[in-house]
Amino acid sequence: MNANIASKITCPHCGKQTSTESGFCDECGLELTTQALKPVTAAQIMASGELSKNTSNGLTCPFCGAALRPGARHCPNCGKKLPHDTAAKPAVVDQAPLPGSILRPGLIIADRYGLEGILGEGGMGRAWKAFDRHLNKYVVIKTIVTQDDSLRDELRKEAEFLINVRHPNIIAVIDFFTVETELCYVMEYVSGPSWADEIEEPVNRKLVLPMSAEQALNRVKGLLPAFKYLHGLNPPIIYCDFKPSNVKSMTLSNGEQIEVLLDFGTAYRYDPVVPPKPARGTPGYHSPQAAHPDWRDDYFTIGRTIAELIGMSEVHTEQYRYTLTPVDQFPWTQYDVSLRYLVELLTAPEREDRPQNVDAIVAEIDGVLGYVKGQKPDAIAMAQHRTKASFQGVTLETMRSATATGLLTGTAKIDLPEVPATNPASTILLSAQEAYHNRDLTRALLLSNQAINNGGGAAAYVLRALVRNQGGNLSEAASDLDQARKLSDPQVKWEMLLAEGQLYENQGQFEKAADTYQQLMALKPGDHRGRLLLADLYRRSGNILQAIAEYRSIIQARPSVGQAYLGASRAYLSNKQLEDAIKVLESVSSRNTSYNEVMMDLIALYNERAVNGTPESLEQAARAIDVLQENGVESRAFYKLVGEFYFTAYKVAQKTGKLPVVNWPDNPVKSISDLSRENERAWRDYLARDEDADREEIITNRIMNARSWALV
Repeated sequence: MNANIASKITCPHCGKQTSTESGFCDECGLELTTQALKPVTAAQIMASGELSKNTSNGLTCPFCGAALRPGARHCPNCGKKLPHDTAAKPAVVDQAPLPGSILRPGLIIADRYGLEGILGEGGMGRAWKAFDRHLNKYVVIKTIVTQDDSLRDELRKEAEFLINVRHPNIIAVIDFFTVETELCYVMEYVSGPSWADEIEEPVNRKLVLPMSAEQALNRVKGLLPAFKYLHGLNPPIIYCDFKPSNVKSMTLSNGEQIEVLLDFGTAYRYDPVVPPKPARGTPGYHSPQAAHPDWRDDYFTIGRTIAELIGMSEVHTEQYRYTLTPVDQFPWTQYDVSLRYLVELLTAPEREDRPQNVDAIVAEIDGVLGYVKGQKPDAIAMAQHRTKASFQGVTLETMRSATATGLLTGTAKIDLPEVPATNPASTILLSAQEAYHNRDLTRALLLSNQAINNGGGAAAYVLRALVRNQGGNLSEAASDLDQARKLSDPQVKWEMLLAEGQLYENQGQFEKAADTYQQLMALKPGDHRGRLLLADLYRRSGNILQAIAEYRSIIQARPSVGQAYLGASRAYLSNKQLEDAIKVLESVSSRNTSYNEVMMDLIALYNERAVNGTPESLEQAARAIDVLQENGVESRAFYKLVGEFYFTAYKVAQKTGKLPVVNWPDNPVKSISDLSRENERAWRDYLARDEDADREEIITNRIMNARSWALV
């Protein structure tokens, strides 16, 4: 077959004349071999065993070395977009064989694969684009050169295993053979740019277009099923070399886009005793334990890849080979702090401090995605968000005043992690946790004592520390924490930090408490509980702007967390932002588990707004009362709010000289006398339910005042 046959066609996409010596339009980059029109391509020439290249003009692709026509915008061989100065300065790629390799463009190997050009190159081999003459399609051939017979045998066994690996997010290894001393893995070919191509400048490969955090996390999350599959095999396969250049996005026939893991040339069948030879991975991505990697070392590479995708180009430097750039530098200043915590967790120096399975990573990414959703690089906004809180002048007494209780901690209701079924005292601990959540401290203390006596271990001591801390027994709580530390159970690390933070609060060490809650956030970046505790501490200590920022972050990430709305509203109110306090609560869904509590806060706020000159708010308060009655709420706090509602209506009537226009929640109110009667009824309903109420104050100032004014 002659290479000059039908040498030009019209591209069906851009309409320009293009060479057909390969499978791509050299004007727009369209992959012509996927279209209905089939030109005579280099692949077909290779199928005949001949290859002709015109290099008379000296212009070659800087990526694969293929010949270019003057003015071409895309390479006709690999399809990549060409840099602007390619025509002015011909780029010559050294395609000389590696030591020990005989492979060259145009060679037919294994009587089947025609080598077209180099896609990439590493220290041990190259990745070639080739054409499969049997199946009439493109493939990638990853080659590794070695003179070591034992290593070659080992890699052959791994390749035989990899041929059976099949997953939608994994490029399949379809063949394996050797050419003299060179091992060749044959893999499916996916056209288009890799993640690295998307973020890097094409010639010098500098990182110039980082992804947003949301985009990067979604991309990585889409690929995690591949790792779960590989690590679940027997024996597990450790990929070892996850990085942006080893992933491409592929569009399926139904339009769905999936992420595909490429290049299994360095994959390793895990053996707990025998490490791979040679060590696998790429500097800047692999972990400190790369000499003998396990599945958690793949997680390290995932963290490093996320860092690079969002803009940390320093992954390739020796200074930051295993660490991250400072937190006050780009890209960390651009996004919510949970993103930094996630990458730190994945790239922890010790394997035990990283997530232990893919499901744990997915859970954290899902949570962090909520925090960074819609965020664009905005250093000014994030700097305002992170203004350091100050606890100067904050005392135990001022904090108790802010909580309206005798205790400092416990205002934010925090669900404790589930007790593992393997704990000998798991049933007792679950009952103790329930009592603790219900603030039944006597029962919680009794049950935690039983759990300790029944081998509950560190979990039981930590729970008793929490109970004692709530009861004000600080020295005993500290003693329980010391005992839990001695038992050194990593499963209760989060609960330990929770107990330490709450103990610091009750000891008046508020900065230490804040630091500890931030450690909770770092341990579970996608979780909301540590952030809720921190926001609650900020609010009660007068750091209102910081509190509102944290509450707002939780509301964006976890709309179901009703306590975040309540906390934000109370923070706004303490900052004299009544309308903002109301607005944030009005946004809560009726399906929220805290909806009744939200409605109760709204009644109080509507009452306040009515007194301040907006009597129409009484109608909103009345509707909220109706909702709570329909929901069966009968708490003492609710009856007190109903009394305050009627007393507020009395004050509005006294101020305006007329009866407010309201669809009253109980009995009709058509006169001032009716209003006085309903006010007294509501307060007596409350007094009948609360033995600790100040009866004299309520009767004198709430009931008798309204009755006297009605008579006048």
